[in-house]
Amino acid sequence: MATKDGSPKESGMPFKSRGKVGYLDADGNPSLDEGGKPLSAKQKAAIMNREEEMKAMEMGTEFPLDRVAHAYNHSALTPYNSARAEKESFDKHIDRVRQMLKDSPQNLSTSQIEKIVNQEKKDYLRERESVWNARSSTVSSLVAGKSKFNYKQSQRRSNALDRAEDGFYKKLERRISDIDETYGGAKQRREAAAAKAKAKADRASSEASVLENAKSKAGSMSKKPKVQTFKHDIARSTDAQNKQFAGAAAKAVKELGSPAMFSKQADAKAVIQASGNPSAYKVARMGSSTSDIVNWTILPSDFSY
Repeated sequence: MATKDGSPKESGMPFKSRGKVGYLDADGNPSLDEGGKPLSAKQKAAIMNREEEMKAMEMGTEFPLDRVAHAYNHSALTPYNSARAEKESFDKHIDRVRQMLKDSPQNLSTSQIEKIVNQEKKDYLRERESVWNARSSTVSSLVAGKSKFNYKQSQRRSNALDRAEDGFYKKLERRISDIDETYGGAKQRREAAAAKAKAKADRASSEASVLENAKSKAGSMSKKPKVQTFKHDIARSTDAQNKQFAGAAAKAVKELGSPAMFSKQADAKAVIQASGNPSAYKVARMGSSTSDIVNWTILPSDFSY
């Protein structure tokens, strides 16, 4: 809509986007074009996107594809392909940083994450600028042609480019390390690894101590008197003998806190050896000549009828 003199009627403040003038609505969004005609939704979106891109470039967070392609003009047959490859590396690096922050044990908010990410974008692009400057001075014989190619000069510039790349990646890894140290849980991982290593060392030390004690105990046991064996036939013994035997067995059971009878001789001997004074006890084989049942019990070594 226009005024009587033909000038466009403003619905708000004017705006300028890449040389084109228009007008904003009451909410501050693009509304009319420079001729006063309403903008379509697609046109409004395009203007807003351009404004965001310009804002990002001003902030130093937008990858400068044209500038990088220009840096490759003398060293690549397809400068924009090389620039896109660099942008892909940039995007992957930023994704890596963002994921590190999302995984942070500090539970960072979205705004905190984006603030750190934007700073990393600025640092990356600022440091990368020295590489692009060196790249701009680098010439390839495929691009320049052999007749115009200075090999010595090219080698010097290529060496300068290598140094710039090395310096860039050293700083990049340093920043990643700093982010990991500050936000990514590097300290916690070191502490966990140290605790794990200590637990492993303690376990190994404990196992070595147990093994040494076992060897020492086995050696000391081998020097002690062998456990004697005493046979007691219930059927052929008198009642008095059986009573004496039962009393002696009860005394040993009380002293050692062991079972009264064992089905295996080795079990009874193990109890005696573990007593610390094996010479004070002996194993008794008790059974009846009229039965196949045989049991083993422990008696004081000085027991006799």
